Amino acid sequence: MVIGGATTGGSLASGAFTFNPSTGALEHFGNLTTAVDDACGTVIAGQDVVFGGSAPAASSTVQQLTQPSTAGAAPSGSGVGGGAGRPVSASVIGSLPEARTDAAVATIGATTYLVGGDDGSSSLAQVLATSDGHTFVQVGSLAQPVASAAVAAVGKTLYVFGGQSMSQSAASSPLDTIQSVDLSTRRSRVVGHLPEPLAQASAVTVGDRVLLIGGVTSGTSGTSGSSGASHSGAAGSAASQPVSSSPATTPVPTVWSFDPATRKVSVLSQLPTAVSRAGAAVVGSVVWVIGGDSGGSPVAAVQSITVVSASSRR
Repeated sequence: MVIGGATTGGSLASGAFTFNPSTGALEHFGNLTTAVDDACGTVIAGQDVVFGGSAPAASSTVQQLTQPSTAGAAPSGSGVGGGAGRPVSASVIGSLPEARTDAAVATIGATTYLVGGDDGSSSLAQVLATSDGHTFVQVGSLAQPVASAAVAAVGKTLYVFGGQSMSQSAASSPLDTIQSVDLSTRRSRVVGHLPEPLAQASAVTVGDRVLLIGGVTSGTSGTSGSSGASHSGAAGSAASQPVSSSPATTPVPTVWSFDPATRKVSVLSQLPTAVSRAGAAVVGSVVWVIGGDSGGSPVAAVQSITVVSASSRR
């Protein structure tokens, strides 16, 4: 599912689409009630749920779209999917405790966790949990409040990579921190550092490791192309401080691999097109990277990363 976002020219998008990785077909099946960019989403009880986002101000709205059914779907070529050939429209099913944009989500079992983000003027530290999209419970606070971070779940731990701090509506330079949120103890702490500052990246869990995809870094990327580089760091080092205006950033083509056991980060591969704010989904052993932003312009490319397991490498 590809839902919302922004199109060429910066216009907010309300469309909801299905992407078939086997055929490359993109089918429109409905529209959001409110067009949003910088939202986050997940699937809850078989329904697509979208949290907050910019519309264009930070929003607290929770929207839901019913997934299209293959039974009675719209005729091929009609451009619209959904049960009995009808377009699927969104409904508002609730509100977040506060307006939230540039947050990230991770799902463990039947529970979805919303991590970080900002309310339009400052970064948020709260980690929220929901199992229905209606009720939200705070289950922790980030050691360092961030927006535009990448988040992935490994076991009962959430890992939060990089991001930016917001202060008085101005974003800091990308950060290099790796934070963990232990959902068993609700303890959050900085557990390491990335090889370079990174914001607006995407993260997915594949087996026992996390892939960190693209993003932006400060100025010119210094280590993105250094194949085989690895990095780990002691917790608690000072992070980048907010600056008074939005800093210059450079898109990153690197796909990093993070090992939760050692907390080390190494280069896995390079994307054909450097992107930030891309959608990412795992289908089998392939990670699909959909759209995104490159140098301030939306990207139409759909890129793939084939992950080779450790047993296959042996």
